[in-house]
Amino acid sequence: MEFIQIIISTSIIVGGILLVGYLNKRFDLGLDDISSEMFGGLGCNTQIKRLAEKDKLIKSLTERVEVLEKLITDPQEQLKREINCL
Repeated sequence: MEFIQIIISTSIIVGGILLVGYLNKRFDLGLDDISSEMFGGLGCNTQIKRLAEKDKLIKSLTERVEVLEKLITDPQEQLKREINCL
């Protein structure tokens, strides 16, 4: 009887782990990020997403700085004409 209880308990635990894993992948719950951070690292998908977000931010900020540089270095009259043309 004790042997059957161990098998049933193990089956329930393994089934639960598999169910949580499936639900995590199916509904993108982000449980991979939590488990990988608990063990001291970041998941590969998380790193890729964060790098992509940083790249977008850097590109956006670079474009804004370029526009500001143009505004600052243009002579006043030329800048006024361009603004009026818009």
